[in-house]
Amino acid sequence: MASSAHLAPFDFLRVWLCLAVIAHHTISCMLAVRADEQWLTDASNESPFLIFCERGGRPAVDVFFLMSGFLTALPALQAGVEQPPASPMFVLRQILARWMRFWPLHAVVVFLGVQRRDPLFVR
Repeated sequence: MASSAHLAPFDFLRVWLCLAVIAHHTISCMLAVRADEQWLTDASNESPFLIFCERGGRPAVDVFFLMSGFLTALPALQAGVEQPPASPMFVLRQILARWMRFWPLHAVVVFLGVQRRDPLFVR
């Protein structure tokens, strides 16, 4: 195992899971927006690629969250093996560090969602 609990095979799997989720969202959105076009509906029911993209997104999200939880807990579990049991402050620092990594991106996504959906900002 590499330093800092980095597991290279997980990186490869995470890339494919992210691509599956992006493909699922793209195909689902395209099918919803262009639902009145019969050829697209037929293609989505017959094309193995479109069927895989449409049905593969939800399991990919589940596996991605499972891996994220494992990779998040791994450093804390390793620290517990190498050192005495973790103190509550150590656990709190780990949680806050993780939260600070994701909070800025979450804030941007929420802000863009409000801009897009709030009636005050719709033209």
